Amino acid sequence: MKFAVYLVAESSARLGSLTEFARIPEAVFETPLLLLHTRGASVPHLSYDLLQMVSTGHYMLQMPLVTLVDHTKNVKAFGKGIAEFAGLKIVDIGYHEKNSISPWTRGGRKLIDPQTYNISCIEALKPDMFQAIVDGDTTQSSSAKRVRKSVDVTVKFAGICADLKEKSDGSLSENLPRAFHGPITPIVLLKLVSKGIDILDGTFPWLVAERGSALVFPNSLSKENAPVTETLPSVKAPAVVATDQKVTKLADDNSNKEAVDRVYEINLKDKIYFSDTRPLLEGCSCYSCRKYSRNYVHHLTATGELQGPILIMMHNFHHYINSFKSIQQAIKDNE
Repeated sequence: MKFAVYLVAESSARLGSLTEFARIPEAVFETPLLLLHTRGASVPHLSYDLLQMVSTGHYMLQMPLVTLVDHTKNVKAFGKGIAEFAGLKIVDIGYHEKNSISPWTRGGRKLIDPQTYNISCIEALKPDMFQAIVDGDTTQSSSAKRVRKSVDVTVKFAGICADLKEKSDGSLSENLPRAFHGPITPIVLLKLVSKGIDILDGTFPWLVAERGSALVFPNSLSKENAPVTETLPSVKAPAVVATDQKVTKLADDNSNKEAVDRVYEINLKDKIYFSDTRPLLEGCSCYSCRKYSRNYVHHLTATGELQGPILIMMHNFHHYINSFKSIQQAIKDNE
Protein backbone atom coordinates (compact mmCIF):
# COMPACT_ATOMS: atom_id res chain seq x y z
CA MET A 1 0.00 0.00 0.00
CA LYS A 2 1.14 3.54 -0.77
CA PHE A 3 -0.07 6.69 0.96
CA ALA A 4 0.48 10.17 -0.43
CA VAL A 5 -0.59 13.60 0.84
CA TYR A 6 -1.37 16.05 -1.96
CA LEU A 7 -2.94 19.00 -0.12
CA VAL A 8 -2.57 20.49 3.36
CA ALA A 9 -5.05 23.21 4.35
CA GLU A 10 -4.28 26.21 6.55
CA SER A 11 -5.97 24.37 9.43
CA SER A 12 -3.47 21.46 8.99
CA ALA A 13 -6.25 19.21 7.70
CA ARG A 14 -4.93 17.26 4.76
CA LEU A 15 -6.11 15.40 1.66
CA GLY A 16 -4.38 12.25 0.56
CA SER A 17 -4.87 8.94 -1.22
CA LEU A 18 -4.27 5.27 -0.51
CA THR A 19 -3.20 3.28 -3.58
CA GLU A 20 -1.24 0.24 -4.78
CA PHE A 21 -3.01 -2.39 -2.69
CA ALA A 22 -1.63 -5.86 -3.43
CA ARG A 23 -5.09 -7.44 -3.82
CA ILE A 24 -6.78 -4.55 -5.61
CA PRO A 25 -4.07 -2.53 -7.41
CA GLU A 26 -6.60 -0.39 -9.28
CA ALA A 27 -8.30 0.86 -6.09
CA VAL A 28 -7.89 4.46 -4.91
CA PHE A 29 -9.23 5.62 -1.54
CA GLU A 30 -9.29 9.33 -0.73
CA THR A 31 -8.54 10.57 2.78
CA PRO A 32 -9.96 11.66 5.20
CA LEU A 33 -11.32 8.13 4.86
CA LEU A 34 -14.30 6.58 6.64
CA LEU A 35 -13.88 2.92 7.62
CA LEU A 36 -17.24 1.15 7.80
CA HIS A 37 -17.44 -0.60 11.17
CA THR A 38 -18.40 -4.28 10.89
CA ARG A 39 -19.71 -7.03 13.13
CA GLY A 40 -20.05 -10.52 11.76
CA ALA A 41 -18.27 -9.34 8.59
CA SER A 42 -21.07 -6.92 7.73
CA VAL A 43 -22.26 -3.45 8.70
CA PRO A 44 -24.56 -3.86 11.74
CA HIS A 45 -28.23 -4.34 10.80
CA LEU A 46 -27.49 -4.02 7.06
CA SER A 47 -27.15 -6.80 4.52
CA TYR A 48 -25.01 -6.27 1.43
CA ASP A 49 -28.11 -5.34 -0.61
CA LEU A 50 -29.28 -2.81 1.99
CA LEU A 51 -25.80 -1.28 2.15
CA GLN A 52 -25.96 -0.77 -1.61
CA MET A 53 -29.15 1.22 -1.05
CA VAL A 54 -27.20 3.51 1.30
CA SER A 55 -24.29 4.04 -1.09
CA THR A 56 -22.89 2.33 -4.17
CA GLY A 57 -19.40 3.70 -3.55
CA HIS A 58 -16.39 1.61 -2.59
CA TYR A 59 -15.51 1.60 1.11
CA MET A 60 -12.97 -0.04 3.36
CA LEU A 61 -14.25 -2.23 6.18
CA GLN A 62 -12.91 -2.06 9.73
CA MET A 63 -12.19 -5.58 11.05
CA PRO A 64 -10.78 -5.66 14.61
CA LEU A 65 -8.14 -8.35 15.16
CA VAL A 66 -9.73 -9.39 18.44
CA THR A 67 -12.65 -10.78 16.45
CA LEU A 68 -10.43 -12.70 14.02
CA VAL A 69 -7.75 -14.42 16.10
CA ASP A 70 -9.81 -17.59 16.57
CA HIS A 71 -10.33 -17.94 12.81
CA THR A 72 -6.88 -17.49 11.28
CA LYS A 73 -6.41 -21.20 10.55
CA ASN A 74 -9.78 -21.38 8.80
CA VAL A 75 -9.12 -18.22 6.81
CA LYS A 76 -5.68 -19.49 5.80
CA ALA A 77 -7.16 -22.80 4.65
CA PHE A 78 -9.81 -20.88 2.72
CA GLY A 79 -6.97 -19.24 0.82
CA LYS A 80 -8.66 -16.00 -0.23
CA GLY A 81 -7.94 -13.74 2.73
CA ILE A 82 -10.09 -11.96 5.25
CA ALA A 83 -11.87 -9.84 2.63
CA GLU A 84 -13.74 -13.00 1.61
CA PHE A 85 -14.06 -14.71 4.95
CA ALA A 86 -14.27 -13.19 8.43
CA GLY A 87 -16.06 -13.54 11.77
CA LEU A 88 -16.22 -10.69 14.25
CA LYS A 89 -16.73 -10.67 18.01
CA ILE A 90 -16.97 -8.16 20.83
CA VAL A 91 -13.91 -6.63 22.53
CA ASP A 92 -13.48 -7.07 26.29
CA ILE A 93 -10.97 -5.61 28.72
CA GLY A 94 -8.20 -8.09 29.50
CA TYR A 95 -4.75 -8.25 31.03
CA HIS A 96 -1.30 -7.08 30.02
CA GLU A 97 2.15 -8.60 29.84
CA LYS A 98 5.58 -7.15 29.19
CA ASN A 99 6.26 -8.41 25.66
CA SER A 100 2.79 -9.15 24.36
CA ILE A 101 -0.77 -7.84 24.16
CA SER A 102 -3.82 -9.74 25.37
CA PRO A 103 -7.08 -9.27 23.45
CA TRP A 104 -10.10 -11.21 24.66
CA THR A 105 -12.40 -13.11 22.34
CA ARG A 106 -15.47 -15.17 23.10
CA GLY A 107 -13.11 -18.13 23.09
CA GLY A 108 -11.12 -16.60 25.92
CA ARG A 109 -7.88 -14.68 26.29
CA LYS A 110 -5.42 -14.70 23.40
CA LEU A 111 -1.82 -13.80 24.13
CA ILE A 112 -0.30 -12.14 21.04
CA ASP A 113 3.34 -11.22 20.58
CA PRO A 114 4.70 -9.43 17.47
CA GLN A 115 5.75 -12.72 15.82
CA THR A 116 2.28 -14.22 16.28
CA TYR A 117 0.66 -11.05 15.02
CA ASN A 118 2.76 -10.75 11.86
CA ILE A 119 3.14 -14.41 10.92
CA SER A 120 0.10 -16.23 12.28
CA CYS A 121 -2.37 -13.38 11.81
CA ILE A 122 -1.37 -10.89 9.12
CA GLU A 123 0.25 -13.32 6.68
CA ALA A 124 -2.74 -15.67 7.05
CA LEU A 125 -5.47 -13.02 6.84
CA LYS A 126 -3.87 -11.03 3.98
CA PRO A 127 -5.67 -7.73 4.76
CA ASP A 128 -5.32 -4.81 2.35
CA MET A 129 -4.12 -2.62 5.22
CA PHE A 130 -3.34 -3.32 8.87
CA GLN A 131 -2.23 -1.55 12.04
CA ALA A 132 -0.07 -2.70 14.91
CA ILE A 133 -2.28 -3.50 17.89
CA VAL A 134 -1.96 -1.53 21.12
CA ASP A 135 -1.91 -2.19 24.83
CA GLY A 136 -5.25 -0.57 25.57
CA ASP A 137 -5.83 -2.26 28.93
CA THR A 138 -6.12 1.05 30.77
CA THR A 139 -9.02 3.04 32.17
CA GLN A 140 -9.56 6.54 33.55
CA SER A 141 -8.54 5.22 36.97
CA SER A 142 -5.22 3.76 35.75
CA SER A 143 -2.13 5.20 37.37
CA ALA A 144 0.32 7.39 35.44
CA LYS A 145 2.87 4.58 35.75
CA ARG A 146 0.48 2.09 34.16
CA VAL A 147 -0.32 4.50 31.32
CA ARG A 148 3.40 5.06 30.62
CA LYS A 149 3.95 1.30 30.58
CA SER A 150 1.04 0.93 28.13
CA VAL A 151 2.62 3.48 25.79
CA ASP A 152 6.04 1.83 26.06
CA VAL A 153 4.66 -1.64 25.29
CA THR A 154 2.69 -0.27 22.33
CA VAL A 155 5.69 1.56 20.84
CA LYS A 156 7.95 -1.47 21.33
CA PHE A 157 5.34 -3.78 19.79
CA ALA A 158 4.95 -1.51 16.75
CA GLY A 159 8.71 -1.31 16.24
CA ILE A 160 9.16 -5.09 16.27
CA CYS A 161 6.20 -5.49 13.90
CA ALA A 162 7.76 -2.99 11.48
CA ASP A 163 11.07 -4.89 11.51
CA LEU A 164 9.33 -8.23 10.94
CA LYS A 165 7.26 -6.77 8.09
CA GLU A 166 10.36 -5.38 6.38
CA LYS A 167 12.22 -8.69 6.75
CA SER A 168 9.21 -10.65 5.53
CA ASP A 169 8.61 -8.93 2.18
CA GLY A 170 10.99 -5.98 2.16
CA SER A 171 8.16 -3.45 2.08
CA LEU A 172 7.48 -0.71 4.59
CA SER A 173 6.22 2.66 3.48
CA GLU A 174 7.90 5.71 4.97
CA ASN A 175 4.79 7.88 4.55
CA LEU A 176 1.98 6.32 6.57
CA PRO A 177 -1.61 7.50 7.13
CA ARG A 178 -2.70 8.57 10.60
CA ALA A 179 -5.69 6.64 11.95
CA PHE A 180 -8.00 7.22 14.91
CA HIS A 181 -10.50 4.56 15.98
CA GLY A 182 -13.60 4.70 18.11
CA PRO A 183 -16.90 6.58 18.32
CA ILE A 184 -16.48 10.35 18.27
CA THR A 185 -18.99 13.17 17.99
CA PRO A 186 -19.01 15.48 14.95
CA ILE A 187 -17.10 18.33 16.59
CA VAL A 188 -14.35 15.94 17.70
CA LEU A 189 -14.31 14.48 14.18
CA LEU A 190 -13.64 17.92 12.71
CA LYS A 191 -10.96 18.60 15.32
CA LEU A 192 -9.15 15.37 14.46
CA VAL A 193 -9.30 16.05 10.72
CA SER A 194 -7.97 19.55 11.32
CA LYS A 195 -5.01 18.00 13.15
CA GLY A 196 -4.15 15.84 10.15
CA ILE A 197 -5.91 12.53 10.95
CA ASP A 198 -6.49 10.62 7.70
CA ILE A 199 -8.61 7.59 8.63
CA LEU A 200 -11.57 7.27 11.02
CA ASP A 201 -14.22 4.60 11.47
CA GLY A 202 -18.00 4.34 11.46
CA THR A 203 -18.69 3.20 15.02
CA PHE A 204 -20.39 6.50 15.92
CA PRO A 205 -23.40 6.25 13.53
CA TRP A 206 -23.80 2.60 14.54
CA LEU A 207 -23.87 3.38 18.29
CA VAL A 208 -26.33 6.22 17.68
CA ALA A 209 -28.57 3.74 15.83
CA GLU A 210 -28.21 1.22 18.66
CA ARG A 211 -29.89 3.70 21.04
CA GLY A 212 -32.69 4.36 18.55
CA SER A 213 -31.49 7.77 17.42
CA ALA A 214 -31.09 9.39 14.00
CA LEU A 215 -28.27 11.76 13.09
CA VAL A 216 -29.36 15.32 12.29
CA PHE A 217 -26.17 17.39 12.62
CA PRO A 218 -25.31 19.71 9.69
CA ASN A 219 -23.13 17.64 7.35
CA SER A 220 -22.27 20.11 4.59
CA LEU A 221 -21.34 23.75 4.01
CA SER A 222 -24.26 24.29 1.64
CA LYS A 223 -25.89 27.67 2.24
CA GLU A 224 -29.23 26.13 1.38
CA ASN A 225 -29.29 23.92 4.47
CA ALA A 226 -31.75 25.03 7.11
CA PRO A 227 -30.40 25.26 10.67
CA VAL A 228 -31.01 22.26 12.87
CA THR A 229 -33.67 23.07 15.45
CA GLU A 230 -34.50 19.64 16.89
CA THR A 231 -31.64 18.28 18.92
CA LEU A 232 -30.70 16.96 22.28
CA PRO A 233 -30.71 19.61 25.02
CA SER A 234 -27.70 21.88 24.83
CA VAL A 235 -25.37 21.78 27.82
CA LYS A 236 -24.79 25.15 29.43
CA ALA A 237 -21.27 26.39 30.01
CA PRO A 238 -19.90 25.73 33.51
CA ALA A 239 -20.97 28.38 35.99
CA VAL A 240 -18.82 30.71 38.07
CA VAL A 241 -19.62 30.72 41.78
CA ALA A 242 -18.45 32.81 44.74
CA THR A 243 -17.12 30.93 47.75
CA ASP A 244 -15.82 32.67 50.89
CA GLN A 245 -15.28 35.97 49.07
CA LYS A 246 -13.35 34.14 46.34
CA VAL A 247 -14.55 33.48 42.83
CA THR A 248 -14.09 29.85 41.91
CA LYS A 249 -14.29 28.72 38.32
CA LEU A 250 -15.75 25.23 37.91
CA ALA A 251 -13.82 24.39 34.77
CA ASP A 252 -10.60 25.29 33.04
CA ASP A 253 -10.17 28.26 30.75
CA ASN A 254 -10.97 26.24 27.64
CA SER A 255 -14.43 25.17 28.82
CA ASN A 256 -16.25 28.30 27.65
CA LYS A 257 -14.61 28.64 24.26
CA GLU A 258 -17.24 26.61 22.41
CA ALA A 259 -20.58 24.94 22.88
CA VAL A 260 -20.61 21.44 24.31
CA ASP A 261 -21.09 18.95 21.48
CA ARG A 262 -24.61 17.58 22.04
CA VAL A 263 -26.36 18.81 18.89
CA TYR A 264 -26.27 15.77 16.64
CA GLU A 265 -29.22 13.37 17.00
CA ILE A 266 -32.90 12.89 17.76
CA ASN A 267 -34.13 9.99 19.89
CA LEU A 268 -36.89 8.25 17.94
CA LYS A 269 -37.97 6.31 21.02
CA ASP A 270 -39.31 9.58 22.45
CA LYS A 271 -43.11 9.83 22.51
CA ILE A 272 -42.98 13.30 20.93
CA TYR A 273 -42.60 11.54 17.55
CA PHE A 274 -45.81 9.50 17.96
CA SER A 275 -47.70 11.72 15.49
CA ASP A 276 -44.79 13.29 13.63
CA THR A 277 -45.24 12.60 9.90
CA ARG A 278 -42.02 14.29 8.78
CA PRO A 279 -38.98 12.32 7.55
CA LEU A 280 -36.14 11.55 9.96
CA LEU A 281 -34.34 14.63 8.64
CA GLU A 282 -35.85 17.29 6.42
CA GLY A 283 -34.03 17.46 3.07
CA CYS A 284 -32.24 14.10 3.47
CA SER A 285 -32.24 11.94 0.32
CA CYS A 286 -31.60 8.56 1.99
CA TYR A 287 -33.98 5.64 1.45
CA SER A 288 -35.40 5.85 4.98
CA CYS A 289 -36.21 9.55 4.75
CA ARG A 290 -37.75 9.20 1.27
CA LYS A 291 -39.98 6.27 2.21
CA TYR A 292 -40.80 6.50 5.91
CA SER A 293 -41.84 9.00 8.58
CA ARG A 294 -40.69 9.64 12.11
CA ASN A 295 -43.89 8.32 13.64
CA TYR A 296 -43.53 5.03 11.74
CA VAL A 297 -39.91 4.56 12.85
CA HIS A 298 -40.96 5.56 16.39
CA HIS A 299 -43.55 2.76 16.29
CA LEU A 300 -40.91 0.28 15.11
CA THR A 301 -38.45 1.20 17.85
CA ALA A 302 -41.12 1.30 20.56
CA THR A 303 -42.33 -2.20 19.66
CA GLY A 304 -38.88 -3.69 19.07
CA GLU A 305 -39.43 -4.45 15.38
CA LEU A 306 -36.28 -5.46 13.49
CA GLN A 307 -36.98 -2.96 10.72
CA GLY A 308 -36.48 -0.06 13.13
CA PRO A 309 -32.68 -0.27 13.57
CA ILE A 310 -32.34 -1.15 9.87
CA LEU A 311 -34.02 2.08 8.73
CA ILE A 312 -32.14 4.17 11.30
CA MET A 313 -28.83 2.58 10.35
CA MET A 314 -29.44 3.26 6.65
CA HIS A 315 -30.08 6.91 7.43
CA ASN A 316 -27.15 7.29 9.84
CA PHE A 317 -24.58 5.82 7.47
CA HIS A 318 -25.92 7.84 4.54
CA HIS A 319 -25.65 10.99 6.66
CA TYR A 320 -22.16 10.14 7.94
CA ILE A 321 -20.81 9.14 4.52
CA ASN A 322 -22.03 12.45 3.08
CA SER A 323 -20.34 14.32 5.92
CA PHE A 324 -16.99 12.82 4.88
CA LYS A 325 -17.58 13.88 1.29
CA SER A 326 -18.28 17.39 2.54
CA ILE A 327 -15.15 17.36 4.68
CA GLN A 328 -13.00 16.39 1.70
CA GLN A 329 -14.55 19.16 -0.41
CA ALA A 330 -14.15 21.69 2.41
CA ILE A 331 -10.43 20.90 2.66
CA LYS A 332 -10.07 21.31 -1.10
CA ASP A 333 -11.81 24.70 -0.88
CA ASN A 334 -9.85 25.64 2.27
CA GLU A 335 -13.08 26.15 4.18
